[in-house]
Amino acid sequence: RLRPRIACRLPVQARILRGGLGGDAAVLWVEGRDRDEILRRGRVLLRQVDGGWRYLQSSLESVDE
Repeated sequence: RLRPRIACRLPVQARILRGGLGGDAAVLWVEGRDRDEILRRGRVLLRQVDGGWRYLQSSLESVDE
């Protein structure tokens, strides 16, 4: 589970802008609004574990509209 502090910064619904795959790691560039309706954009890193993709870390910035 994500820690509450991290979960509140992640977009509630994200639009995937592009992505890349390398072995058991993937990076998605996303854009979406967080729980406070702040528009955020950045990347989310995933790792394949036991046949499924798991969140590893993210680097998201607030975006001026």
